[in-house]
Amino acid sequence: MAAATCPPAYDWAKNSQGMDPCAVASKLINVCDIDIAPLMQIARDTSYPPPTTDTQTICTCSGPVYALVSACADCQYGLFDPWNVWSQHCSHIFETFFLHPPVTIPTWASQFNIYVSPLVFIIKIFNCRLLK
Repeated sequence: MAAATCPPAYDWAKNSQGMDPCAVASKLINVCDIDIAPLMQIARDTSYPPPTTDTQTICTCSGPVYALVSACADCQYGLFDPWNVWSQHCSHIFETFFLHPPVTIPTWASQFNIYVSPLVFIIKIFNCRLLK
């Protein structure tokens, strides 16, 4: 299975280094020593599994990682869980990614607010789908 990548329609989601959401999410998740890099491709209409009580970390339970993993799934015509499902097994929830990230977090993902932005994020994703 190959590493997940996003098509050109998702160039809006790249970081300043030109990395797509799949690559950025992989780098951020691996800051917490979970060796899943890179995120692998998923089948159409499937999703990445949310963190479990055993796999939840301050990385996977952050708003930016959720936003990036969701965009990575969506750009492959996959599905993504709402924030409340993604974070249900997180012992702590982090609105930001406060560890020193190895890559630049795209502005749209770093500004993701787990209390306000889920609807805005979904609207942006669906607007992008209309452009495909």
